[in-house]
Amino acid sequence: MAIQSLKQIDLQLEKQLSRLSDSSTPSAGSPDAFSEALARAAAAIVKPHQEAAVAVDQFSQGRRNIHETLIAVEKADISLKYMMNVRNKLLDAYREVMQMGA
Repeated sequence: MAIQSLKQIDLQLEKQLSRLSDSSTPSAGSPDAFSEALARAAAAIVKPHQEAAVAVDQFSQGRRNIHETLIAVEKADISLKYMMNVRNKLLDAYREVMQMGA
């Protein structure tokens, strides 16, 4: 497994986001559109964490080297940070919308 630069990981995340937004979803006015988009995004975030857990288990059993393990853990860390940034943006948008009505 080759070491990927942060730029490559960022490009992968952008591809995933564009794939999520381009995929067939219910109409924009549908109440299920947002929840389905969140569910797909959450599934995309969970995968690196599962892969990191497997990598750590394999490393502890001596079946994987430290470099591959650290790469998997770093990918999981980046995806978690990305998810937290998206969460924070959503909360900021929600607060802004709530202040408009006041």
